[in-house]
Parts: sequence; structure tokens; C-alpha cells
Amino acid sequence: MKKLRMFDRILTRLKIKCAHRFRLKEGYEGDDNITIISSNCVAGTIYHDLNMQFRSPTINCIIYANDYLKFCKNLAHYMNYRLEYAGEVATDGGAYPVAKLDDIYIHAVHYKTYDVFSSDWYKRATRVNYKKIYLIWCDRDGYEECMIDVYAKLPYNKVIFLHKPVSLSKYPFAIQIPECEEENQVPTLTDYVDFHGTRYYEMNFDVLCWLKTGIVKRKK
Repeated sequence: MKKLRMFDRILTRLKIKCAHRFRLKEGYEGDDNITIISSNCVAGTIYHDLNMQFRSPTINCIIYANDYLKFCKNLAHYMNYRLEYAGEVATDGGAYPVAKLDDIYIHAVHYKTYDVFSSDWYKRATRVNYKKIYLIWCDRDGYEECMIDVYAKLPYNKVIFLHKPVSLSKYPFAIQIPECEEENQVPTLTDYVDFHGTRYYEMNFDVLCWLKTGIVKRKK
């Protein structure tokens, strides 16, 4: 009986998540030919939830803050550069491969082997739409407050998730997650915050509006 109840709870959660993804897809009326460059797994989650083809090589990867800024400042250069195997990082869930891309490092945290990762990277890099670039960043993985000024100058649609407030007149692309103000950083943005399938990055941010119009609209 306990196993049946557990299975029922899991099934219910899956149904809710599927319903949420369906509502997201139905609510999005924008272009599917967009490239989302994120420093973590948010881009892949958005593509997946909206049932879009992956048009970004950064899917399922983490790029540390300083390297992410370098990458975004010179996308064409890095997209056309060849990856080099740079070893593995051991975690409790097993090891993952790391790649060197010129002078930056890509942590392929959701890959088991470098070969599979590099194959996906090159394939998706050919799909990048340089006319419709969207950047997603957050204050994790080595982020420092001074970096936001560099980020602000990047000529793309962009958003950054922060654990504490900043001047919205100066940084109109910033989204604070108030629930994390007492912490040192935002949580994992792809984690669920309720049983309706809402993720942290969706709490205070209208991602569909942003992808369609480029306007950063905060939820009330």
C-alpha cells in the first residue's frame, strides 16, 4: 500500500509538471528560432518545457562567472573554437567531463563522457541564431557584484537573477528572488517551488513575455 501511495504521488507530480509545460507551450506565441545562452541549466529547461529544438551549445553545462562573461562578450569567436578535453570533476553523483574552449572552461555537469558532450556542443553551435540571442545569468558560481556592470553592456536581450535587490533603473534586466535575500546566492533556478510545476526562475519573471518581446516583465 505504501508503494502504491508513493507511486500515486510521483504520478500526480508528473501529471502536474506535464500540465505546466503544456500551459507554457500554449502560452508562448513567439519565435522558436532563438538562442538562449545561460551559465547553467536554465536554458535547457526552457527549451525542454517549451518543446523547442536546442539552439544553444550551453545546454546541460555550467560556465563559471568570469568565463561566462568572456564567452558572452565574444560569442562568435568561442562558438567557432575547438573544444579540448580538460579532465573530469568527481562529485557524489559521479564524475563529469570538463572542456577547455580557448581560455575558458565548460563544465558538462550532466554528461558522463566528453565525446558525447563535444558532439552535442558542435551540433548545437551550428544552430545558433545570432540575430536572436538571449542571455540568462545568476549570482552563483563565482559571481561578484562588480560583474553586473560588464554584463549590462552586452548587446543582447538579457536577464540576471539575484538574491538581493539592485537599482532597477540602472539594471532593468535584474530579477530579484526576495525569498533568498538572507542567503549568499539564489537557489538552483530550475528547482520546483510548488506542486504546480513552477520553477524558481518563473516566480517573479515572465519568461514567455521576455522571449517574445525582449521586455523584462516582473510578476506581481
